[in-house]
Amino acid sequence: MIENISIILNTELCNKTKFILLSKLAFLREKAELYSNYVYLSKITKSHYLRDEIQHQSEQSVKASKIYESMNIIASIIDFKCDDLYLTYNYTYIYDIVSHIVTTYNLHNKDKIILPKLANGDLSVVGLDGNARISNIFNNELELSLGEKDIKKKVMSIYTDPKHIKVSDPGHVEGNPLFIYVRQLCSDEVVRSHLGFDSVADLEDRYERGGVGDKLIKEMLFDTIKSLVKPLNHKIQSKFLN
Repeated sequence: MIENISIILNTELCNKTKFILLSKLAFLREKAELYSNYVYLSKITKSHYLRDEIQHQSEQSVKASKIYESMNIIASIIDFKCDDLYLTYNYTYIYDIVSHIVTTYNLHNKDKIILPKLANGDLSVVGLDGNARISNIFNNELELSLGEKDIKKKVMSIYTDPKHIKVSDPGHVEGNPLFIYVRQLCSDEVVRSHLGFDSVADLEDRYERGGVGDKLIKEMLFDTIKSLVKPLNHKIQSKFLN
């Protein structure tokens, strides 16, 4: 089983993506155990995201693995000494715990830890159903390990503007999950090659005026995700599973 692989799907950075299997780094496991001495377990489990994740699990081993995963991520944030830290919505709770651990550690040790700066950039992507939180509990996430048929099924199920019933109907772009994904993953070139429009902005303008169907946009998005996922999965297979 592959655990704790973090990927930023950015069309410009895709070929430069590096994969780190956190669970295989022995020093991180040791640091995770060390840092766990500087935070109460209740502070970790009471975080809104992790609390909900744990409550939906019946087996203690699964609950323990969620906490272990969080501590591994915390250790990597502290020890990789990044200049700017980007966290998606699901893991913003982590930063509060990191800050607490760093503060407590520095109070009791001569060697000081520098708290990484939380970057202002927004990497958050809403769930496929429009929920602000992405979680396997809600089944609103897009797993990269899925086959093409399942990925397409999920993409075609993305929640859109409920008032955009007919192609001719004016649609809303802001807050529309479909366009949140399009902005993140589709370049102007992709829009031109798939839909014949000048840019993402041009697509949005036409959608708001009416005349562009959700299905066409979803098919473009699926093709884009498919082209991104294939090389990423190849990297994962060659690096971790061979």
